[in-house]
Amino acid sequence: MSRFTAARTRFRKLQARKAKFEIDLSTFRDNLWKIGNELPKEKRKIVLAGGAAYASSAAKNTGPEPGKDIPAVFYEDGYDYGPGHGPPRGRRRVYNLLALARNPRAGKMRPLYGKLLRQGYAYAVYIARSKKKGILKPCGSLAEAQNLAHENYRGLYRAAWGLGFTKIKRSPPAVFQKLAARRPDLRKAALKLSKFRYDANTDTLTITNEAIPAGESFVNFMDTAASSAALKTMNRRIAALMKRKYDL
Repeated sequence: MSRFTAARTRFRKLQARKAKFEIDLSTFRDNLWKIGNELPKEKRKIVLAGGAAYASSAAKNTGPEPGKDIPAVFYEDGYDYGPGHGPPRGRRRVYNLLALARNPRAGKMRPLYGKLLRQGYAYAVYIARSKKKGILKPCGSLAEAQNLAHENYRGLYRAAWGLGFTKIKRSPPAVFQKLAARRPDLRKAALKLSKFRYDANTDTLTITNEAIPAGESFVNFMDTAASSAALKTMNRRIAALMKRKYDL
């Protein structure tokens, strides 16, 4: 056998071996495609979980009692300061302006009461915005004052953080479902004062609570605490996703 013939024979054997080496990549491609489709869905889940954590924490840290879970009085028409600090739950304080204007203890507020009397008002209702802030709403009659004294929207600041999840076809976090179940009258008002928008292109969830007046002192603390809660939740979800095993 010539060297050329021997070399050609070895080449044919090598070709034969190569011809037997095959890889079926169809399963790999299918699984890779599946993972690629799952990732956007997982990103959406992570963002929405972060949004739910933000809303729940924001509600907990929204006035009039920041830092506490939603207390039982929020499920009633409750007075801002609770028992022992004002009228019974479900009623704001009604003031007789004439009596206040005649009271020497009214101090610097007496000129204001006198001014309101001259404008035709006889009563006023104090509407608390927080434990230290509030407004005095003048009324022309006792019936008007008593009607205003009834707090229809107790807990509205907090409810507006989470009930709007239905706008993006998601169930509100558990704390808001409980609030809505006990105070169904809050749902309509909360939905009007909350804006929810999910942008699928950027995976961004925007929550706006318009129930809270501008300038409230607790807002900065609330946002810091809620952002921290959202970040921790999203990081946990991301870590769990990274540990997930896929068969390719």
